[in-house]
Amino acid sequence: SRQPRIGFDESFPAALQRSKAYTSVYPIAYTGSGDIMATAHSEGIAWHPAGAGQLAAQTPVAFYPWHHL
Repeated sequence: SRQPRIGFDESFPAALQRSKAYTSVYPIAYTGSGDIMATAHSEGIAWHPAGAGQLAAQTPVAFYPWHHL
């Protein structure tokens, strides 16, 4: 699960976990917008709308990949 840190929409570095049935997005630990290493190890960013509250496992989120999937 993921709890928003501020009262605004947030984006966070994320990676994909693929299976035969579906693809999941999971957050990568990071220390803020200047964390280059977290971004380098991510496959894109996920979007956490401020009004969504805490994101539980299996909650659909928007994902913006760095490259075409």
